[in-house]
Amino acid sequence: MYLNKFLAYAGVCSRRAAVQLIATGQVRINGKAVREPFHDVVDSDCVMIGSRVVNVDRQELVYIVLNKPKGYITSAADDKGRQTVVDLIRPSVKTRIFPVGRLDVDTTGVLLLTNDGESAHVLTHPRYEVKKVYDVTLSRALCASEEEMLRKGVNLEDGFVKPDEVTVLDKKRMLIRIAIHSGRNRIVRRMFAAVGQRVAELDRIQFGFLNHHTIGRGQYKKLSVAEVKRLRSFVAQLSE
Repeated sequence: MYLNKFLAYAGVCSRRAAVQLIATGQVRINGKAVREPFHDVVDSDCVMIGSRVVNVDRQELVYIVLNKPKGYITSAADDKGRQTVVDLIRPSVKTRIFPVGRLDVDTTGVLLLTNDGESAHVLTHPRYEVKKVYDVTLSRALCASEEEMLRKGVNLEDGFVKPDEVTVLDKKRMLIRIAIHSGRNRIVRRMFAAVGQRVAELDRIQFGFLNHHTIGRGQYKKLSVAEVKRLRSFVAQLSE
């Protein structure tokens, strides 16, 4: 496996970023700095960045879409013993996988789990601005002035953010669909809080092109061959 691809599969960075990292001489193989991104890495090689040993799990790549329920931590493991999204998949999936990005413990919806570090890096890096769509249930009706403020964008403690779309879905104006590209922590809840609203329920219905339309809450499915091909093509286009 080429060195830049090896680093990408290990989840260090994208292949393009790996080329730049390698060029700086920070990557060592068996103790020697390697500046050639297409250097072939074999199983017996020890690849290091600084004091960190970089490993790649060479098992088959697995892609699973989960319709996350409430009450589960978006992590592969939890040191406090709380239930994780990976617990929902064991023991049916024996391959070591991890969630791509995060959903709050009380947030539901579509979540990708995989062992493809390269794709995970691209899908979660702020630079690539992957689209997410949420259905938001509010604690009270969204008034016209709050909707206008939301559409124009709001200033948060970590910067300005503006949604791509805001759609009121019901007559009571308590169910709102919002599309964003930002991946900042708790961004949807904070956006609504900034206009004086409290989010009662939050469901992510779309991540990139992935959705949970045919998956029951707490259930999951492996991506088909066609869906995996589409995902890889989507990731490739983002990283061009």
